[in-house]
Amino acid sequence: MPKVRTIQQTVVLPGTPSAVYRALVDPKVHAEFSGRPARSTGRPGGAFSHYGGALEGFTIFLQKDRRMVLAWRANSWPIGHYSIVDVVLTRVPGGTRVEFTQSGVPTDAFASISSGWREHYWGPLTRFLKAA
Repeated sequence: MPKVRTIQQTVVLPGTPSAVYRALVDPKVHAEFSGRPARSTGRPGGAFSHYGGALEGFTIFLQKDRRMVLAWRANSWPIGHYSIVDVVLTRVPGGTRVEFTQSGVPTDAFASISSGWREHYWGPLTRFLKAA
């Protein structure tokens, strides 16, 4: 088992909780904002893969427009090692506050995964929601 760390990020995105939730859960919308292939069943227990299979996992819990919990891994991580991603969405003035926690991130991947959320998720999602 690798040594692990926890990523915590809070961002405000310019859209409703429903729009943010849909972009993160619906594979068609995810592919639109990310520009990369995405697959997901959108149901607890279902598998997902994003960015053409570079990221994969399965959904643990969904509360529509409010929360998602995922078992998430990069395909470069040790086989069988998953982190837990917990995303809480709250309506605030100007959009949706995203409270993001990812526990179990291998220490050697921490910096790239942490910056990757900002570069490949929050940035593109902000641009996508502003254009909608």
